Amino acid sequence: MARKKYFRAEVALISLTVAVLILFTSIITYRLIQEHGGTTIGEENSGNSDNGNNATDSEDETGDDVNIDKPNTDSDPQPANRFIDLQPTVNSWVATTNRQVGLVIYDLDHDRVAADYQPNRIFDIASVYKLFYVYDGYRQIASGVENLDDYFTTSTDYRAGSYTIGECLDLAIRESYNGCADPLRDDNKRSLRVQRIIDELGLKQTTNLGLESTANDLTKLLKLYYYHEDLPETLWYRIADSMLSQPPTLVAADTEYDWRQGLPSGFSSRAKVYNKVGWSWNGDSWTTYADAAIVEFPDLDRHYTVVVLTNNFPSYTPITKLGALIEKAINDGSAT
Repeated sequence: MARKKYFRAEVALISLTVAVLILFTSIITYRLIQEHGGTTIGEENSGNSDNGNNATDSEDETGDDVNIDKPNTDSDPQPANRFIDLQPTVNSWVATTNRQVGLVIYDLDHDRVAADYQPNRIFDIASVYKLFYVYDGYRQIASGVENLDDYFTTSTDYRAGSYTIGECLDLAIRESYNGCADPLRDDNKRSLRVQRIIDELGLKQTTNLGLESTANDLTKLLKLYYYHEDLPETLWYRIADSMLSQPPTLVAADTEYDWRQGLPSGFSSRAKVYNKVGWSWNGDSWTTYADAAIVEFPDLDRHYTVVVLTNNFPSYTPITKLGALIEKAINDGSAT
């Protein structure tokens, strides 16, 4: 009988101890909730928020899913300038060409298409494909896998010499130099990474490692360049200079290539045109003439991408005229 009383007393003591511990834990938890603004410790550490965007944030931070389109949200600052509809300008220009054209003008400030024409028509884009390999090369440098001054190739043509990877990434855009671009494309590992860029951006109509594409797909590629979220600014400055400063190149005693004769030459000095051109001349016409550009108007604080792809143009003059018409429409629209 004494043992039973002792056992009951022991159980009662244990129960009392457990009750005290539960009460103490509840008090501590309540104080922590109050201190952390109504969220639990687990929620605060996980980065969850009321808007439910934590999954997207995590993908952006890891680089597994680059959000190229970057749509405006209510929390984004809205551009001070108003949107300009450039479709009437494009319609008027297209009516005068009577040729095969694919075109997209994208307003980067308003994150929307300002004008287009056959944006999903597939074209041979010639040397514009080099943009894919150049971006991949700078990604490699940004990640530390390669260095700008690493030896890359030796050429034996009109630019005979040895070149570093940094020099080749520059020349592939500035002078569309095949002595650098061909070895880039011939590298299987680089080509595999280029295909991953194409897949990453969702470029469904870009094939043959970028040799065939559409104005829509190339607009997405230019947006990757414009935002360059995975590149430091030092590398972006190199890219921008390669796309902006492109003096004519003497490729033979009687042959000089003017890289800015098409779209860029239509704009005035008020605009900065960061361009990559691609062409194919058959002796009578440009079987392919393609320009892919980021166009900035510093005094207007406006930024666009312009992609114009053409077949069988007898002259690039209409493309030059398009640049002038775009600038006039933007100036007129900004003044009203």
